[in-house]
Amino acid sequence: MDINKFHAILPLIVQETVKYIVEYYGYNEIQATNLFYESKLYSYLEVEEYKVWHYSPFCLFNLYKEEVETGKITFPEEAC
Repeated sequence: MDINKFHAILPLIVQETVKYIVEYYGYNEIQATNLFYESKLYSYLEVEEYKVWHYSPFCLFNLYKEEVETGKITFPEEAC
């Protein structure tokens, strides 16, 4: 994917993923955004070559939740 397109869609993916974090954990949007940006998952998401952006925001939320609860991230074989 063109790097400019990637940087254009990344905020949309983050915004939708943060909504799930807010709903599930009860954080406000700023807290949830900051926590997501500090996660290991986000560090993978921001690298286009890793293709983590292929996952749906709901799938990314579940990966985030796994990271928070276990300290690990288990990426699915296929995009979810």
